Amino acid sequence: MKLTLIGTKQLEGDVRTFVFASDTPRTWVAGQFLRIILPHDDEDDRGHKRWFTISAAPSDGHMAISTRIVSEHPSSFKQALASLPLGTTVEAEEPEGDFILEDKNRNYIFVAGGIGITPFHSIIREAAFQKEMPKITLLYAYGTADVAFKQELEDIKEKFPNLRIEYILSPARIDKDLLQKTIASIGNPFVYVSGPEPMVEAFEKTLAEIGLAKDSIKTDFFPGYEAF
Repeated sequence: MKLTLIGTKQLEGDVRTFVFASDTPRTWVAGQFLRIILPHDDEDDRGHKRWFTISAAPSDGHMAISTRIVSEHPSSFKQALASLPLGTTVEAEEPEGDFILEDKNRNYIFVAGGIGITPFHSIIREAAFQKEMPKITLLYAYGTADVAFKQELEDIKEKFPNLRIEYILSPARIDKDLLQKTIASIGNPFVYVSGPEPMVEAFEKTLAEIGLAKDSIKTDFFPGYEAF
């Protein structure tokens, strides 16, 4: 499919959102991802294709991705993405993925590390639009006080008591003790984990040690980022 860049927005810290209009109407489910194809000069070894979670909600009427673009040594892909003029059309593959909510009657724990917040942002934003917020506890770890999407999440939380958010800022960490306490306080939770690949792998092991069943865990990892 073809996506045309129609807007950008600088979020907290070094996170930037890129808003795209599709060439034809598209549907997707909050929490899904797509792959953007962006050929560019002087490509590094990671090439010109990259996976991104769709950070917009389906009800927004457009697609958006949100990603960190650091000032020091950004990848060639992100340099090319950051320099795209408005109106540029890029190729993308169809949305896919099963990091979605299938049962709104379950109790959920969302564990987000850094830019791993993007699928949860889409899910929570869509649930707020539909006025069908499941019971969600979001544990959100971030490396600085400039927490991406924080004000928007706080605004939604004020309207929906089912949404509880706890921010864990560096040097603090989401550890086994916090996970155990959170799981113990919630009846039969479904735990979703999203963040840098090392973080997700570590939490899979920790949740298994705690005794959470595999079918009560979903994961979504972001390659190329350090663990929180």
